[in-house]
Amino acid sequence: MAIEDDNLQDREVWTSISRHWYSKASDKAPTTGRLYHHLAILARPNALQQLFYYAKSLCVPIPFLSARESIMTLFDPHLNGTPMRLQEIDAAFVRAHGILFSGKSGDQFAPSVNEFIGSLDGHIARNTRRWMDSGYYIAIALGCAMLEYGSESNPIMMAIKTSRTEDADVQMSDSETLVASQKFLDALDFAARTHNVVFLRFGDPSVNPYLHVTLSFLHHMSQFPTAMGYVEARMPWKLISLMLNTLLQKCPSVDRIESEDFPRPNKETPRPLPDDFAQRGLLWVDKYYPDDWFTSMKVDDDEKYFEV
Repeated sequence: MAIEDDNLQDREVWTSISRHWYSKASDKAPTTGRLYHHLAILARPNALQQLFYYAKSLCVPIPFLSARESIMTLFDPHLNGTPMRLQEIDAAFVRAHGILFSGKSGDQFAPSVNEFIGSLDGHIARNTRRWMDSGYYIAIALGCAMLEYGSESNPIMMAIKTSRTEDADVQMSDSETLVASQKFLDALDFAARTHNVVFLRFGDPSVNPYLHVTLSFLHHMSQFPTAMGYVEARMPWKLISLMLNTLLQKCPSVDRIESEDFPRPNKETPRPLPDDFAQRGLLWVDKYYPDDWFTSMKVDDDEKYFEV
């Protein structure tokens, strides 16, 4: 897919039109990775959004495997020391994922993660609600990293696949349960350290989308004890409980929270949140949303990712 660069105004028009139609197509086929791959290309120069779409294209039930090659057009400038103009914190985050994905420049992984983690709290404080979309982009990218971007040899992917094949969670053989690559362990550490920063921001609504995506991921893992066993020891459960208890203070009733039914507006038509749209189709939201959650929506593309 190519859009000519000769005329900037023409390029912006055609990019907008293409983005609109690929977004419409992804609504119709949310588990098809090829569509997110094209949206990743159209997201330039927003590197964080590009990373989100590329990672998503590999972590849906119908992954687009060619994205493993094209994602390097995003990563290579960061790995080669010639990134596009980005905020330093975003550049560090993308660079860390590039190292995880490619295995290149491994000596720069720890410094990149440290740079991101060290700047994160202040960055959220300065951006306030503007960090909401970044929050779910980051949380989804970290979830995809823990799945090693859809790798079939990833221990979580293997555990879930085995469980689904036999329609029940089963204990994998010793040789399988010990399969945890350094890439997976690095991704898990990256996610855990990010959680430790974000989940200290009690009462800050800016981090709610990040919290939602993270809990969706953990909720799915909880259905597969073998898979959960790979991540549970590194999750900051106390911080998560404190964060949820803080949110609980604003709830007049816990009935809907304790119910097995998916919480929805009492009378209004379901209005999915931006993080709902962003997660839709990912492996870890399988059976999470009700069948009608997205069917009655009449939301413009520009409104999908606008926090209400």
